[in-house]
Amino acid sequence: MGDMVRIDEPEVSKIGNAVSDVAGRLERIAGEVDRCGLTSVSAVEGSAALNAACGYAIGWRQTLTDLAGQVRGFGDDLHKAAGDYHESDAGAAHELYPEPRYS
Repeated sequence: MGDMVRIDEPEVSKIGNAVSDVAGRLERIAGEVDRCGLTSVSAVEGSAALNAACGYAIGWRQTLTDLAGQVRGFGDDLHKAAGDYHESDAGAAHELYPEPRYS
């Protein structure tokens, strides 16, 4: 029989929580773009530099938002992996050691 495989389910879930926390921080940082005022009406009408900065800020906000979604998905995958492992392990254990059935 091959080597036994085992993962530490609570630790994988804990890592999933940490990854989800990072996604939350990325979302908060993306929200800071608006707070900085770069996406509001230009203080200097017709300023190409301010318009360009606003465009870059909006692009950066979207990049951070997309990255946060990817990171959150990874955290969700870690939680799912821990749950799937637990379910598979419990099912295999039940098949190997079924409970006695009384009639």
